[in-house]
Amino acid sequence: MRVTRRGWRVLGIAAVLAGVGVLAADPVYLGGAAAVATLFLARQLQVVLAVRDLGLAVEMSHDPTRVLVEDDVTETVTVTRETATALALDVECRTPVAATRHGDRTATLEDGERRATVEATLTVAVAGPVTVPPPRVTARDRLGLVTHTFTADSATELTVEPRRPRNIHVGQGGERFVTAYGDHPADAEGAGLDPAELREYVAGDPASRIDWAATARLNEAYVREFEAETDRRLNLILDARASLGDGPDGETKLDYLREVALAYFAQSRRDRDPIGYAIVDADGIRDQALPDADPSHYEAVRHALLDAAPTDGTSRRRRGTPARGVADRLGAEDTAYATRLRPFFGATPDPTAAPPLVGAVRAAVQATRGTVWTVLLTDDAAPTELRDAVTAARRGDRQVRVLLAPSALFAPGGLSDAEAAYDRYRTFESLRRDLDGLARVHAYEVGPGDRLDAILAHARRATRRS
Repeated sequence: MRVTRRGWRVLGIAAVLAGVGVLAADPVYLGGAAAVATLFLARQLQVVLAVRDLGLAVEMSHDPTRVLVEDDVTETVTVTRETATALALDVECRTPVAATRHGDRTATLEDGERRATVEATLTVAVAGPVTVPPPRVTARDRLGLVTHTFTADSATELTVEPRRPRNIHVGQGGERFVTAYGDHPADAEGAGLDPAELREYVAGDPASRIDWAATARLNEAYVREFEAETDRRLNLILDARASLGDGPDGETKLDYLREVALAYFAQSRRDRDPIGYAIVDADGIRDQALPDADPSHYEAVRHALLDAAPTDGTSRRRRGTPARGVADRLGAEDTAYATRLRPFFGATPDPTAAPPLVGAVRAAVQATRGTVWTVLLTDDAAPTELRDAVTAARRGDRQVRVLLAPSALFAPGGLSDAEAAYDRYRTFESLRRDLDGLARVHAYEVGPGDRLDAILAHARRATRRS
């Protein structure tokens, strides 16, 4: 119960009357003070009893409850009460910290009214589960002397998913292997990703295994070879360095590779196969977990993949010796003292240290034993490092899948210079073919299918003109 400003003024009047009555020894003033105080107490009691018998129902709904970041959610709050009590009600809708509201915030039921509705639009800028707090109800008496505030029991949960790329192409040399991609909830099963081998049809192969698309394209009968249904331990190595942030917001290299990683994850969870991961930044492995098939582990893998973001590694807190800490402090100072001491505390570069991706692959290989399929998801920004990483991944007769995001498809200028984009794609395709030719290695391209189609279409037109 809270006394309003008007209520305090009324109490002040009662106090003044009482003071005058005492000083003047006049019972009239004392009676007036008692009457005002009685009125105030009666209003308080009226509010308490009316709130107890209010029969208030507050219904809050959101449509939809599962959205993408920056998408609009329509919020509707309906307030009804069983009896038209002598109370005015203000129902204030509250906004989550990560959201912005557009529209009305408060629904008001004046004295005697039984129903009110308010609508607004919420926009959430952060991915993840979001709880919309229940509305706050404030009851006011008819004279506005006191108020009583309580919270309605009608919180709503929203699921906000990060924006994801559409038209994802996974294939080789422009040939698409997987097409069932697009925006989908993070806890839903994505398309399984296990590109099968293509070979020529031989007598005895069942007709159901003929790949009619490849047959029509190559003008000869071809069939798909599928892997045997066995338990498969997967280890996802996702490159999250700065170059993986190339591309438009929500359609970066990392966004496309993340979708493929989630597809592998979905397939492993569906088949109950063990799966592990390693997230790589400029300092090496940022986060990792060994392959496991525990239900809680699956959730940890999913969250790690969804939380991966491009970084140069400098934002991650370094761990090291006290000298490392002194070097960091000296590096932040611009004094003669710091300049003189900085070389003595600075870390000496190790010329034998492996590049981040190579080091991460080696560590992942050493940490796992037995038959483990390594899935490397990165780009073509550092071809030499990429080759060394693939070489490290295939040691010990391991199977390796390399998913590459071609830089030609994510250039800042888009496809304004189609000829230059095609030249860059040809360089990428040469690298991919080299990797795909290694034993136990299969390399695929991952990126926006419409951009790749535009580059290849330009090349075909140029060929016909020449």
